[in-house]
Amino acid sequence: MTPPLLGLCIAEWRKARGRGLAYAVLLFGMAHGILAAAGLKGLDLLQQKAVASGAAPPPGAGLGVGPHDPFDLLVAGEAALHLAVFPVNGFALVLLASMVWAEDFSLGTLAMLFVRPVSRARVFAAKTVVLFGAAASSLALALATALVLGAILSGFSADLQLVETIPLVGWMASEPGMLPRALRLLSGLLAGTLLMAPALGLAALVAGITRSPVLTLFGTLILLVGDFFVFLALSAWGKTSFESSELAGLFADCTVWGSRAFFPLHGPATMLSEGLGGLCATLAYSVLFFGLALVLFVRRDVT
Repeated sequence: MTPPLLGLCIAEWRKARGRGLAYAVLLFGMAHGILAAAGLKGLDLLQQKAVASGAAPPPGAGLGVGPHDPFDLLVAGEAALHLAVFPVNGFALVLLASMVWAEDFSLGTLAMLFVRPVSRARVFAAKTVVLFGAAASSLALALATALVLGAILSGFSADLQLVETIPLVGWMASEPGMLPRALRLLSGLLAGTLLMAPALGLAALVAGITRSPVLTLFGTLILLVGDFFVFLALSAWGKTSFESSELAGLFADCTVWGSRAFFPLHGPATMLSEGLGGLCATLAYSVLFFGLALVLFVRRDVT
C-alpha cells in the first residue's frame, strides 16, 4: 500500500525535528520578531528623549509627520518580515534544506525507503512541502511575535500617520485603516515565503549532485553569495555612463538577489503593476531549480 503524502510529510518533519534544525528555523523567526519590536521601541524612546531635550531626533526615528508620532504593532510586524527574509534566517533555512535533501543519500536510508511502493516524485513532494512549511512558519512566527510584542510595547495607534517616502513602511500611508494594513502584511508573509523558493530549489539541486549535507550547504551558499556579488557588479555598472550600462542594469534585476525587489511592494495589484519582473524572475528560478532537482532525484541511482 502506497503511503499517503501526509504520512511522508510527517516522516520528513520528524527527521528534521529530530536533528533540532526545524526548531532552530522557527526560533530564528521568533528572534527576528523580538528584534523588530524591541528595536522600534528603542527608537521610539530615543525620539521621545530627543524631543524632550529639544535635540535633533536620532537616525531612523520620527517616522510620522508630526513632531512625535509613535511606532505601533503593525510597523513592528512589517519590520519583522523584512528582517526575517534577510540572510541570517535564510542561512538557517538552507541548513535545514541541506539536511532534508541530502541526508537520506549520505545515510543510505533512501534506498531502504524505495523498496516499498513509494514513487520518488512523492518523496520529493513531501520534502518540498515540509521545507516550504518551515519557511512559512518561520516568517509567520516572526510576524506574530512582532505583533504581540509590539502591542505590549507600543500598542496600536489608530490615528498613526505616515508618509510614503519612509523606508519599509511607506506603503502604510495609503492604507490608513488597521484591516487593510493587516491584509497587506499577510500578502508580505506570502511574498516572503515565495522569496525563499529559489534558495530551497537550489539546495535541492545541489543535493542531487553532491549527495552530501555539508557539500550541499556550502555549495548552495557559495552559489547564492556569488549571485549576490554578480548583482552588485551589474548594479554598479548599470549606474555608470558606460556602453551597455542599461543592459547591465537589466541583467542585475534578473539575478536571484535582484528578483527580490518585488517583496516590499505589498498587495497583489502593486506587485503585478510594479514588481512583475522580479516576481516572474523568482518564479522562473524556482521552477528551474526544482524542476532540475526533481529530474535528478527521480533518475539517479540511490545506492
